Amino acid sequence: MFDDDIAVLVVQDIKVLKGILYSCTAFVQGFQKMEEDKFKDAIHILHEAAGGICSRRTLAELYTLIGSCTWKLGKPQTALQYFKQALQTDPLYLTALHQTCNLYQQLGMIDAELGARDLLCRVLQNSNGSNIQSDPACLVQGEMLIRSPALSHYFAEVNQCCAKYTLARRYMQDGRVTEAVEHYLDLLSLFQDNAQQQIFLGTVVTRIPEVYLEAASALIQAEMYHDVISVCDEIDSCTVDLIPEKLTLKLYTTDPNVLEILGKKITLADSDVRVAWWQHSNDSQNTWKQKRERLNAILWTAGAYFLQGIAYTHLKANREAVTYFSRCLHVLFKIQIVYVV
Repeated sequence: MFDDDIAVLVVQDIKVLKGILYSCTAFVQGFQKMEEDKFKDAIHILHEAAGGICSRRTLAELYTLIGSCTWKLGKPQTALQYFKQALQTDPLYLTALHQTCNLYQQLGMIDAELGARDLLCRVLQNSNGSNIQSDPACLVQGEMLIRSPALSHYFAEVNQCCAKYTLARRYMQDGRVTEAVEHYLDLLSLFQDNAQQQIFLGTVVTRIPEVYLEAASALIQAEMYHDVISVCDEIDSCTVDLIPEKLTLKLYTTDPNVLEILGKKITLADSDVRVAWWQHSNDSQNTWKQKRERLNAILWTAGAYFLQGIAYTHLKANREAVTYFSRCLHVLFKIQIVYVV
C-alpha cells in the first residue's frame, strides 16, 4: 500500500501508451502486407500508423515503407515524394536517402542519383554511430516494439564502404573517370581499417581484391600509372601465397561443343559462357571451396600483373612491362582444364 502523503507517480500516460501500441500494431501489419505484395493494403495501414503517436524516426520509417510500396505500384514520382518526406521528418534517416539513390538510378536520372549518393557518403563520413535519438521521458517507445528480423534487415544501416563503392562504380559507368578514381582511392583508404573490410564483405558480393582491380583499371584510364602499380602490389601481396602449383578443373561434356553445367547444356559459342569451375561429384564441400578460392587467387593475381604490365608499357619501361606480362601468363598456365566426356 502507498502512504496517503505520497503521490503516485505516473510512469506513462495511458492514452499515450495506447496510441503508441496502436501505431506499432499498424506498422507491423502494414509491413506484413508489404511482404505479401499487397501494396495497396499496406499503404492504407501504414498511413493509419503514421497518423498515430510515434517518434520522428518511426515516422520516417513509415514514410519510407509507403514510398517503397508506391514504387512497387509503378508510381516512382510519388515514391520520391515519400522518401523526401521521410528525410524532412528525420534528416539523419539514411535508409530513405539510400532508397532515393536507387530510385534515381532506375529512372535513369544519373546526375540526381550521383548527387544523392555523394550526399549519402558525406553524411556517413560525418556520422558518429547510431543516429537514433530516443526520448528519455518515454518509458515504452515504439522502436522497442516493432523490431523483427525482417524489419531490421530492411532498415539495416547503410555502410560507408558500400556507399562509397557504389558511388565510384556509378561514376565509372557514366564515364566520369576523375571522380571515379577519387572515390576508389577513398575506398581503398577505408579498407585499411580491418573492421570496415569485414562489414563490406558481409554486405556485398564483390570481393576486396576485385575492388582493387576495378580501382587499378580506373587509374589506368586516368593515366595515373604509378598509382596503378602501387594498387596492384597490394593485390599481389595478399594473393600470391594462395596460388597453387597446379589447379586442375574438370569440365564434363558428351559433346566437344557443348558443356553440361549443373545439369544445363550450354554451347561453347554462347556469349554467356565464361571459364568457370565445376565440382566433381566425389569432391567434398571443403575441397570445392578450396578450388574456388585458389582459382580466384590465380585470376586476381594474373589480373594485377596484367594491369601492371599495361602501366609499365605507358611509362615506356618495356623491360618491366614484359616481365609482368610474362608473370601474368605464368600464373594463368597453372590452370589445367581437363575435358571429361
